[in-house]
Amino acid sequence: QPRPVQAIGFAPGDCLPTQLGDLSVIATPGHSADHVSFLLAERGWLFGGDVFVHPYIKYLRWEENPYQTLKSFYRLLTYHLATLFCGHAGIVTDAKSALKRKITYLETLRDNSLSLHQQGWSVARISNHLLGREGLLTYISRNDLSKQNFIHAWLATSTVSHP
Repeated sequence: QPRPVQAIGFAPGDCLPTQLGDLSVIATPGHSADHVSFLLAERGWLFGGDVFVHPYIKYLRWEENPYQTLKSFYRLLTYHLATLFCGHAGIVTDAKSALKRKITYLETLRDNSLSLHQQGWSVARISNHLLGREGLLTYISRNDLSKQNFIHAWLATSTVSHP
């Protein structure tokens, strides 16, 4: 397990001068509680780190919060975004459309998870039905990264508000 790293020198709301223009630091929690993204507003470039990852993720780390991720996506949609530079997905053109599609995916997954849970389905059954069987990533990460983590996170509604 990697140890947590404390980033210093900037905080949400800060502006970092660069040769291309000022980067605005935007809080984008979800992947981690302290995740931030950097926006070069003049060009509509978002340096998102791990905010996006993939359009249709199926695995989640146990500490991730998909409700916070949705709130972060809605916050990002308030900015002029053209291109998202993602640590996993690479260069995502038409960033706003990509974020909207991912919001729809996440909200559908959330709603289906909650509905099936209300019908008495177990986490494992919901996960298998909506996301497929666990894969190699789950075993390699010793369950830190799993599909069931995703379902557990959606079901943790008593401590998290919906966006």
